[in-house]
Amino acid sequence: METTIINTPDIEKMIHLREQVEIDLSVSDKGPSGWSKSTKDPNRFLEIFSMLKLKDKYILRAYQYRSGGNGNGVVLAMPEHEPFPEPGECLKSTKGFLNTPRPPSALPNVMAGISGDGSPWSFFCFGFILLYIDSCHALMLYKIHLTTLYGKLY
Repeated sequence: METTIINTPDIEKMIHLREQVEIDLSVSDKGPSGWSKSTKDPNRFLEIFSMLKLKDKYILRAYQYRSGGNGNGVVLAMPEHEPFPEPGECLKSTKGFLNTPRPPSALPNVMAGISGDGSPWSFFCFGFILLYIDSCHALMLYKIHLTTLYGKLY
């Protein structure tokens, strides 16, 4: 098995990409309470991480949940031709406590709609997105997480 070493320029590039995600995709705590369509376009992840692509004929969509200054979210991979329904028009996931909206055409896992170019770097970026794709929609917990990890509050 071949070992790949990620060097300092790669780490610096990853820090830059992470900061770009935080700036471009962090959501505001201002907005309607409960579930709504996200005001942020999750397809931006794939613009930032250009070595990753959506599988043919898919698009990313996101719902945002807000309650009392806190919140969460979910990103879904859906066929691009399918309408993006309002949260109240969707089936609700029975997993978790938030009853997440799940359009019937959404893939069971958002990452099933994303692929890399096969490089070690794309594998690393795939893992990063897997970790952050839903948490960029979390409000208070995400900000606390960033403060704990990086010493900044965004």
